[in-house]
Order: sequence, then structure tokens, then C-alpha cells
Amino acid sequence: MPNEHDNRYKDFFSYPEVVELLLKYFVHEDFIKEFDFSTIKKLDKSFVTKKYRKREADLIYQVQFRGKPFFIFILIEFQSTIDYYMALRMESYRDLFYLDYIKQHKCKKLPGVFPLLVYSGEKEWTSAININELIEDTLPEKYKSSFKYYKLAFNNISKTTLLKIKNIVSALIYLENTNIEDILNEIDKILEIVSKEKPDLIILFKRFLNNYLLKLDDKEDKIINKKFNNIEEVRTMLAASIKRKEKEWIEQGIEQGIEQGIEQGIEQGIELKSMKDAKKMKDRKYPINEIAEITGLSEEEIEKL
Repeated sequence: MPNEHDNRYKDFFSYPEVVELLLKYFVHEDFIKEFDFSTIKKLDKSFVTKKYRKREADLIYQVQFRGKPFFIFILIEFQSTIDYYMALRMESYRDLFYLDYIKQHKCKKLPGVFPLLVYSGEKEWTSAININELIEDTLPEKYKSSFKYYKLAFNNISKTTLLKIKNIVSALIYLENTNIEDILNEIDKILEIVSKEKPDLIILFKRFLNNYLLKLDDKEDKIINKKFNNIEEVRTMLAASIKRKEKEWIEQGIEQGIEQGIEQGIEQGIELKSMKDAKKMKDRKYPINEIAEITGLSEEEIEKL
């Protein structure tokens, strides 16, 4: 795979918010629910050897789990050529992490490390996820390793499921599961999935999308970017406006509304009611439910504007 594939994936999953969504919605393990995601942070480390850097990338995140540090090792596999010995490689990366951890910390017990394989290739992933399956039966069972990794193969997730989830990660997977010749027909669905995200995540997805669009001709590229920019500009403008006004109102103690008619929409300076933005959006014929979601106003209040 070209290096830009590596770069855009590493960029995408270098955002803790994105990894939180990945784990919550696509990793079906109960212990994920106990992660304290307010503590999640990316570590500046990599254990992929030079030999494999063209086909994969790794990211390591730390999060608090039951009051202790816990680590998520994410290996992103780009190529469709399946590595039969992936379980062995994943275990070796885990062990390299542990050796590095021991150098930095004095501990009697090693922290938990969750090995997560993210596969974006086209072929079905067929490699063993448990290293036990790679070892001959001649070795007594009690001496075999019990190491296994979690496999997340994008091509195993249906588009119906992705349309229901509706977040930036599901939009990326939907995009990856779409043939390049069908992208123009599918772009409205992809944008619908991502349109509810925060402006900074929409911008992140646009960066990923722009790299993908290099495969299209100029005409298709322009059509898609025009659709995308409409979403990005509106949500970025609203977020900046709301954040600015919220700061102003907090500093002023919410003593007065910005103008007559807004005062009733502010409850004790705590609940933000962006009447002016809602009025602008209503004038531009945006759906009432979307205005309510963005501004925090009720649909009844918006109808009265």
C-alpha cells in the first residue's frame, strides 16, 4: 500500500475521541464499558519494525481501567495479503511494549494490554487470532501461550449497521467498504453518517476523504467537496458562534440577553439558548430537529421564532 494510506489512517486514529468511538461501537467486549475515557491519551511510541512499516502502523493508548493504567495496542493492517503468523507478531509487539514499560516503571505486575487488529483490506481475514493454533500439538498444552488478539475487519461490517451507528468511525468504514466507482452514488449516505459530528471531527474526516478522492476525476471530486463543504461550514460556524457567546454570557453573569426575546431562553446563565443562530438556520430552511440538536433549543421554541 502507498505510504499515504498509512499516514491518513495514523492521522485519523491519533485522535482520542475517534479511538473512544472505535472501542465503544466496534469492539464487542464488556470490559470496554469500564474504561474511564476522560483519561485516554496517546503515547508517543511505536514497536512496528522497519520491515513491516509499509504494510501496517501501530498506535498505543493509555486509559484508566478499574483505577489502574491500561493500554490499548492498535495495529492497523493495510495490505490484503494476509499474514499467517499475525498472532505471533502481535504477541511480539506486546512483549516489546512490556520490556519498554519495565525500563520506565518499577512494578511487580505488568499492566493490562489489549491487542486490537484493525484490518482495512479487501480479502477475508483468515489468520489465527490465538497463537495456540500455530503451535504443534507435540508441546504439552500447559506450556502453550494463551495469547490472542481482537480482530476488527472493516469488510465484515454491513453498511446497514454503519448507517445505524452514525459516527465518524462508521463513516470511515462505510467509505472503505465502497467501491471507488460507486462513491458518487454513496456520498450522500456517507455525509449523512458524519454530519452530526463536532466540527473538528468533520474536518478530520474531510482530510481523510480528500486523500481518498485523489482516485477520482476532477468533476466527481468537485461534486463531493461541494456537498461536504456545506455541512462543514455550517457546523463550524455554529460551533464557533455558540462557544463565543457562551463565554460572553458566562463572563457577564448572564445579566441580560443579547437582545429582546432571547432573555426568556436563558435559564440562570447555565443553559445556553442560541436564539440568533436558530433564527438564521430557520430562515435558511434547515430541519427543525437539526436546529434543536445544535442549539439546544426545543422544537417549540424554534417554531415561535
